[in-house]
Parts: sequence; structure tokens; C-alpha cells
Amino acid sequence: LAVPADPPSGRAPAANKAVVKATPQATSAYGIALPLRDGPVGQLIVATAPSRPFGHAELNKRFWLLLGPKGLVLNEREVLPAGPLPAGDVEAAVRTGLVDWRNRSGVEAKAALLLLDAAVDPDTARQVVREVRKVQPMQVTMLFRASTETTDDALEVGVPHNF
Repeated sequence: LAVPADPPSGRAPAANKAVVKATPQATSAYGIALPLRDGPVGQLIVATAPSRPFGHAELNKRFWLLLGPKGLVLNEREVLPAGPLPAGDVEAAVRTGLVDWRNRSGVEAKAALLLLDAAVDPDTARQVVREVRKVQPMQVTMLFRASTETTDDALEVGVPHNF
């Protein structure tokens, strides 16, 4: 197995760059399996959105949401139970969560990292992203497993505004 050479100085690495082996503690604590980059949700965004390796040490420095078997979690606080998400519930939870985040961290959140369980369908993913962006315009990224062979390689992918 050949290892690709580093890109020449001043040039961006190839799109098929290495990813970080780093399953965030949040995913294991809440029993989610990150969706595949080439799965149903990933196919909707990966083709047009930039991606980068994810370093889990950054997780507690960021405003993040997790949607999985235990419901919706905002920065380690369970805010909505598992099951269907009535329209507006995610928006209300995020509005409250952003105030809490600002009070605890001392900074405004300008971006949100969304961790989805692999079982979350594309329509629910879209709903969550829409409701997050209704609270305030912000960049939303999602975390994906990079391939079927490796279950703990994490890749952060920007969600386009037309998602």
C-alpha cells in the first residue's frame, strides 16, 4: 500500500486526504453511529461541501448538537426525547442552548457542529439544519465516518446553505 507524498509547499492537499481517527466521546456516550460520508445524508452534501479531518479535542470548544437514539443533545445536555421532532422544537431548544452556551463559554456561537446517528433520515437532517439556521444565520457542519472500512475515522463536512 503506497503512502501518498505530501503536497508541494504552498499547494492544498488532495481531496482524498487522510482523516483523524477520533470518535468523539459524545457519540459513544449517547450511543450513536456516525453516518457514512457516502450514505444517504452524506450524498446530499459531500459533493459540494468542503471537508476536513476532525480532531475530537475541539469538541468542548464548540457549540454542538447530537441527534440519536436518546433524542437531541446540545453540548452534553439532553433537551428533546427520542422520537419525531415536532416543527419548532429544535429551534426552541437551540435558542435556549445558544444563550446557555454564551453564558458558559463567554462567546457567541457562530457555527454549529451537528452529529447525526446513521439511522437519521435525510428529511430529519434537513429539518434540524433549517431550524438551527432559523435561530441565527450560522455555518453548520456535520461529522461523518470516512469509509465503510473504518468506523472511527471522522470527517467534518460543511453543510451547504441549500441543504
